Amino acid sequence: MKYYVAVNGQKTGPFEETELRAQNVTPDTLIWTEGMAEWLPAKQVRPDLFAGAVPPPVDAYGAPNANAYYNPNNGQCPPPQPKTWLVESILVTLFCCLIFGILGIVKAANVSSLYNQGLYQQAEEASREAGKWTKWGFFTGIIVYVLYFGVIIIASVMGALV
Repeated sequence: MKYYVAVNGQKTGPFEETELRAQNVTPDTLIWTEGMAEWLPAKQVRPDLFAGAVPPPVDAYGAPNANAYYNPNNGQCPPPQPKTWLVESILVTLFCCLIFGILGIVKAANVSSLYNQGLYQQAEEASREAGKWTKWGFFTGIIVYVLYFGVIIIASVMGALV
């Protein structure tokens, strides 16, 4: 199919579909092709010419899509996602201290959610909190296990002496 383009009120063309892209056609440039009753803006005749000109979507919070590595709005890459501490928190919950582990899991679950919303500072803070509760649970568990096995060893040594 051949297209004609109106440039400064003058008809240019005809152009093949492949040549049409090279004519610096804007969405409001008037074009015409055989079978059309009148000249129409290019965006109505060939909207596919402008598919790449649409800006990327913005999420409901007004932040750029966090899955993209490059933010065209400000020209900067988002920071890397902070550590979630989720696996460590689950292990602390299972093997050490239930309360500290649950607090770690709650904070760890917030890290990815906040990061994906573009709230990078809050994600960092949630990561620090999750790490704090996970470490507290881990070290408390270590102390409890050492004391427990210490008491067992002392009891067995005292029982052997009697």
